[in-house]
Amino acid sequence: EVQMFSRRKLKLLAGAAATTYLLKNPDSYDFIEQNVLLPISHCLPPEVAHKCALWSIKLRIPPRNDLFKPNMLRTTVFGVHFDNPIGLAAGFDKNCEAITGLQRLGFGFVEGGSVTPLPQPGNDQPRVFRLLEDRAVINRYGFPSVGADAVAKNFQPTFNLITITVEEVPDEKLQRFFEAHHPPPPPPLKPSPKSEDPNSATYRLDFRSKFSQSLIQKFLMPSTCKVGINLGINKTSNNPTNDYCVGVEKLGHYADYVVVNVSSPNTPGLRDLQRKSQLEKMLKHITRRVEKKNKASGGMSCKALLLKISPDLNDEDLQDVIDVVMDPKYGVKGLIVSNTTVSRPASLKNSSKGEKGGLSGPPLKNLSTEMIKKVFRIYLCHHGTKLLQN
Repeated sequence: EVQMFSRRKLKLLAGAAATTYLLKNPDSYDFIEQNVLLPISHCLPPEVAHKCALWSIKLRIPPRNDLFKPNMLRTTVFGVHFDNPIGLAAGFDKNCEAITGLQRLGFGFVEGGSVTPLPQPGNDQPRVFRLLEDRAVINRYGFPSVGADAVAKNFQPTFNLITITVEEVPDEKLQRFFEAHHPPPPPPLKPSPKSEDPNSATYRLDFRSKFSQSLIQKFLMPSTCKVGINLGINKTSNNPTNDYCVGVEKLGHYADYVVVNVSSPNTPGLRDLQRKSQLEKMLKHITRRVEKKNKASGGMSCKALLLKISPDLNDEDLQDVIDVVMDPKYGVKGLIVSNTTVSRPASLKNSSKGEKGGLSGPPLKNLSTEMIKKVFRIYLCHHGTKLLQN
């Protein structure tokens, strides 16, 4: 029994030492991630692996990687400033429970959701499938969500944290913590200037300043990574427009932009909302509700409204969508191109390629890139003259 306890203690100490080493060495963490964590995750069912990854980021186990921000990568789109153009799409953190941890990983933006007004379990399991040979995933989650009210509660601590300022850091407490863990060095053998005296206020202030900077950078410094919220509808909803309005009203003020998702292939009838007549009616109603909310609150309930479209739209439907989006009265600031696809390239090798759901990963690259080209061409064709005039 004593030997077993010693072994457990040894394993615990070894694990703690390894964890500490990884947290302080991002390069080593990358190596372990690729050669240990990723193979282990592939031994787990896909949805379990997804939850484990989300849990680890929620606990901020991966080292922080968002403090280096090259100026050449910064960009401004629809009035929002991004540190870099690489972001995390909706679907990974569906309930916005790990937003703060995700912001620290170096993304220019993190998009949570899709969030539905009311809680719903989504589709039956299994609903996620790995296509390892194709480096792809097929999912048919079906908007599992804890609901808009619960997601709003998840945002509360994040919203409070990112408003902290450096001046609010309690330096006295940091000083006491530092002195407890780092006792001052012994006095020098020879007399020295007062600034080098361990007992001088200047000496203590220098240490406090360095320690404060380090602690703030690693733990307290707010991330400038932007946050988006992707909105969906309940599967049993008879009023999709109202579902989106509820999402905007309850969650819009927490985000830098809000996405109206009308392109998920896993909710029956959702993609029909991309048709011009339905899209115009829906966006007009959402815009009115947003304006009404802004007037009532005296603030900005939705900074930027975006529309997420499918890569499977034909040219005619795509042109209709762009015409609607470009009309200022509908209040849409931009398009997200694109969602997953229901098509299956002939190059797919994995036996799960026939599963229903949306395909993502490298097999989607050509289709989504071609969709981006089409959007740009239609935009130039219909609005190029106005663009040049402006």
